[in-house]
Amino acid sequence: MSKIFVGKCPQCDANVYQEEGEQIAKCYYCGSIVSALPKADTPLKCVTIEAEVTKRRKSAETNSKIALGLVIMLGILFVGLGVMLSVLGISYAKERLVASNKKQEPATISNFYDKTDDSDLDYDEPVELPDVATNQDIETIIEEEAPTAAAPSEALDGSVPQYGDLTVNECKAVEDARFYLNLYSFSRSTLMELLSEGEDAKYTEAEASHALDYMEENDFVDWYTQAMLAAEELLEIYPDYTKKQIVYLLTTGSQRYTQKEAEFAADALGIK
Repeated sequence: MSKIFVGKCPQCDANVYQEEGEQIAKCYYCGSIVSALPKADTPLKCVTIEAEVTKRRKSAETNSKIALGLVIMLGILFVGLGVMLSVLGISYAKERLVASNKKQEPATISNFYDKTDDSDLDYDEPVELPDVATNQDIETIIEEEAPTAAAPSEALDGSVPQYGDLTVNECKAVEDARFYLNLYSFSRSTLMELLSEGEDAKYTEAEASHALDYMEENDFVDWYTQAMLAAEELLEIYPDYTKKQIVYLLTTGSQRYTQKEAEFAADALGIK
């Protein structure tokens, strides 16, 4: 719908528009009747409602942007003022601290002796001295506090115990195997893997096998006993497991005992 601009309202100075087909122009703000239709020779200014709305919307957006900019500037100003006050406060506190430290008299040795009152000290009173430790006491203390030996791969002097006619490496393998068995229960297969397999293995498969054979022949290890110890540890974790389940765990995974060793361990512990 088009409107015709008539002029300014004499009462409120607002723009007055006259709709097409109307005989009078009425101010929408104060309600005053401005005039009738202008003469034909008078230039007319036609606008639409949409154009007026767009114009006012742009004006409102511009005003909003200006207001937002002012708010941001005020925020930055307040933040800067807060930082400045904080710096001034810290500087003032440091100055007060330095001033208070200067007022305190430093403690010196001479001041200490000047203030010490030794009137209550009795220099004639005998003092009991502690008994002097004898050599035997010192040796006892050293033996009690001496650290335990590390892994028995080599003796402290660098020598390796000799086992039968085994080579040096095979003797070392025996020592390492005995050390592992003191820590945990192992099957022969697992112990072989520890000694001869992997990137950190120190012995060949033949050396490890000869070492374990020597240990079996000289009763250094009993795989049935090792299986029973492993079964006891499994029962602590799985107290409700049956014989079949315990035997399965002993013969698989990292345990790898033989079927005969696993069944012996389960029967020895009375697992049903």
